[in-house]
Amino acid sequence: MNDFNRLIASVQANGVEPATGIFIPEFVKHSGQKPDENGVVKPINYYSLKWRWQERTDWSIIHQAAAVLSEETNLSKMIDLEGTRKMVCLDNLSPHEIANLMAAHTNSSSDSSVLSLNASNDTALPSGNETVVTALSS
Repeated sequence: MNDFNRLIASVQANGVEPATGIFIPEFVKHSGQKPDENGVVKPINYYSLKWRWQERTDWSIIHQAAAVLSEETNLSKMIDLEGTRKMVCLDNLSPHEIANLMAAHTNSSSDSSVLSLNASNDTALPSGNETVVTALSS
């Protein structure tokens, strides 16, 4: 998000309204090495999101989006309940706990068990290859 905010500020600094252009995301692969919990150095790969902005040349997409948004029946279809249901608050989790959570999520293949995480110190993390469905506790 920092890169996205920086880009918006940069476009605005040039006296241009950011909404008059198109934001284009690009995934950038990073590779390196990191020791695991046993101290064995292993290769790691991760991706970051880089944003570009370009001036809009085709305005037809705006008219299409406006037409879709003006239909009241479409508004109820534009919520991603699955994506937000699976979001996890990572506040106050150690890097080790986050790594365990990511590993458990990668190894999960079904939504049969529920793991509750919150920002307080009563967090629970899965052990081994337990399936994980994350839910924010209130």
